[in-house]
Amino acid sequence: MRGKIPGLTQLEIGVDASRVDYACDVVLYLELDSQAALDAYAIHPEYVRVKDELTDLRIARHQVDYDYPQEDAAGHPKPSKGPKPMCDPMNNQL
Repeated sequence: MRGKIPGLTQLEIGVDASRVDYACDVVLYLELDSQAALDAYAIHPEYVRVKDELTDLRIARHQVDYDYPQEDAAGHPKPSKGPKPMCDPMNNQL
């Protein structure tokens, strides 16, 4: 998806190291540069393709979209421009 989805500024895939039974096994963490980018991401053909490929591998899916303030060089919050990170953990059994 990196380089294929407009507005996608950060993409990370993490695998749980804790092995506790209530943790998700895999997490997909994204940062998008605007609400419009988030809206477009949700229907983008590349995202839909990846989501469809993972559907049979997961037993649960959780999503959290949230906005957080940026800070200036002095550490003061800047006004928000829209949602930045999108966390889409996928509780897969690998």
